Amino acid sequence: MKLHPVYWILAAVMTAGGIGLMTAGAAKMHDERKANVYSEEKTVEVGEGYGLDIRLSAGNLVLTASESQELCEISLENIPKGVEIYEEDGVLHIVNEFNWTSLWTNGFTRINAGKVTVALPDYVYDSVNIDLGAGNGSVTGIDCRKLEIDCGAGDASLSDSTAKEGIFDCGAGEFTGERLDFDALRISCGMGSNTLRDSKAGDLIVEIGAGDALLSGVDVKGGAQFSLGMGDLSTDGMQVGGRTVIDAGAGSCTMQDGSFAEDVTCELGAGDLEILDSTLRGDLEIESAAGDVTLSLREEADAFDVDCSDVVGDVNIGDKHTKSMSSSHADHKITVEGMGDVEIRFTGE
Repeated sequence: MKLHPVYWILAAVMTAGGIGLMTAGAAKMHDERKANVYSEEKTVEVGEGYGLDIRLSAGNLVLTASESQELCEISLENIPKGVEIYEEDGVLHIVNEFNWTSLWTNGFTRINAGKVTVALPDYVYDSVNIDLGAGNGSVTGIDCRKLEIDCGAGDASLSDSTAKEGIFDCGAGEFTGERLDFDALRISCGMGSNTLRDSKAGDLIVEIGAGDALLSGVDVKGGAQFSLGMGDLSTDGMQVGGRTVIDAGAGSCTMQDGSFAEDVTCELGAGDLEILDSTLRGDLEIESAAGDVTLSLREEADAFDVDCSDVVGDVNIGDKHTKSMSSSHADHKITVEGMGDVEIRFTGE
């Protein structure tokens, strides 16, 4: 069937009109998004012992403290409208609560493209609470009584900071800490990983769901607890003054050049355990469901009684193919249970 020329004319007109409406709609949406984000700079006076309450639904946070800073300077760049900045009862609040209107108007990409910069004077603060929502956060140089960082879907980094208590919770993001000094430190990551370097803690708790944990040059005066679901634990140069407890789930553990002043307890699922070139001053208990165990300890062989009688696998202690060893000079005991091969060496350094 042959179509009348009028049909093609009407079709062309309707198509051109549709494209025009779409272009106009896109332009209007762009203008609305521009109108719903803004930038601002503000100066606030804070003092010794002040608290900080920072709650952001979106955007990225950069928080610093330095001796050269006399006042608190806050800079907002392309942030959705609705940020409240106010001081109340010795607490500085910077709040931008989540709302569906902002999400609908600006979209996920745009609401996370903004930036909040907070430059603080170098005081000792009271409680510092930071909720990053879906954004990323970087915190440097904070000295406070208690520091809490909650990061939903982004990453958080913390450096050169001191507190009596630190609590860091990352949902699907990663946490990185460097040169920290805390009396008590707790790190929880759901699906992300944790990295801690050149830091000190009175007591340390690390909880990881599906990510890995890497600790390098960490000095723990008290006890250390590690709980991992499906990730691996790797430490290098870690010193623990109290008891060490490891629950590794389905992951593996590699601990290199460590020093453990008290007892160490390890419960492994399907992963392997390696404690290499390390010093052990307490008892060591290992329960492995299906992984291998490799130990290389700096002590003399007669410093421990060794019992691997409940191991289903190949066992070597020193240069002997045996499942047990005892000494009249032993002060501590190594016990291994489970399935997998076991190799224990003593270097006597």
